[in-house]
Amino acid sequence: MLIASIDTETTGLFRDRHEMIQIAVTMATPDFRPTGVRFLSYIKPMRLELVDDIAMQVNGLSIQELSESAPTPSQVRMSFMQWKEELFGAELICPLGHNYSFDKGFIESMFKDLYNEIFDYHIRDTQVLAYGLMDAGILKAKSTGLKALTESLKIPLVGHHDAYVDSLAALEVYRKLIALCRD
Repeated sequence: MLIASIDTETTGLFRDRHEMIQIAVTMATPDFRPTGVRFLSYIKPMRLELVDDIAMQVNGLSIQELSESAPTPSQVRMSFMQWKEELFGAELICPLGHNYSFDKGFIESMFKDLYNEIFDYHIRDTQVLAYGLMDAGILKAKSTGLKALTESLKIPLVGHHDAYVDSLAALEVYRKLIALCRD
């Protein structure tokens, strides 16, 4: 099974209103380490009037730069499909992410009817796993946010809210959370 840590940055919190403006798909080994194979892209926002300024402060991306130089959503969709087909054919990717349900909504909006041809319905979610481990008394953390989990697990996180950085962090968090289950 193909496993990939996936993260996005968006122009806001609501997939029916806001857009994905960065995506990172970092392929992983069966023991949840990055393979070095990845798909990364910025994405041109098409509905500038709906951009949430707070979201842009959080992700630190420039709407002007994205509007001028990033590929359109359809170009990114085509590029991703070509990348996946060349490397993995029809094999489905099992998504791993932090609070993946958030990212999934934006990814589904972008890929529309192709989502189920790309991604497996089985997912790995660091936040869901962290909640379970906290409930079981195995994990002590301030919260289940990605930054809090990296701090609790002593994982460096430089460049938080960059899709690629966060996809790498989610892989390491997941790997360490699994290790806590074995101890």
